[in-house]
Amino acid sequence: MYNDLFYTFYFIINWYRFCDIERRRKVEVDGELRTLLDLSSEVSLASLQRRWKKLWRTVQNRFSLLTDELLDVILPPKVEITVSKFQNRVLVYSIEGGCPMFFDIDGRGNNILPTFFALWEAPEILPSFMLKGAGEIWAVKVPQNTAPIAVVFSTMSSAEGLKAGLRGKTLRVAHYYRDFLWYLHEINIATATNPSMI
Repeated sequence: MYNDLFYTFYFIINWYRFCDIERRRKVEVDGELRTLLDLSSEVSLASLQRRWKKLWRTVQNRFSLLTDELLDVILPPKVEITVSKFQNRVLVYSIEGGCPMFFDIDGRGNNILPTFFALWEAPEILPSFMLKGAGEIWAVKVPQNTAPIAVVFSTMSSAEGLKAGLRGKTLRVAHYYRDFLWYLHEINIATATNPSMI
């Protein structure tokens, strides 16, 4: 119990450091943010029904806690899905309206992870953070709040963490609140709305 609390507080402290760095950048929608994201290409999966079904099956197989009903909420069958490819090979799968739901770190389709937008729709996709083994995917939540704030990989098990004296890097952050995917969603909202209404 104490180990889990320690790791939770350790992550929250580091998460605030990341947020502080993001706040200091003061990126603008039309200026610096576009160079931060470096979009290579965008493809719509609406016309490519086979690729949409492949994405749906991949997500269904990857996350065993995800039911068909929840998956239909996250990836609706009649909604246009856009795949954005960035220069660092990351693929971002966004639904109509620009909300990124899944992303692929290596760009090969093997390592698809949910964004916290998808986790807000269905928080039970990923288990809450606990160190069971290296390479496990977890959703990090603040106590008394069901909304996840980050998606992380564990780099060691709890036994390895105790062996190391509760020191060292235990998490690899893949996605956190107010990172580039958050700003990507803000750009899509800003470009989709009428400029006179802003």
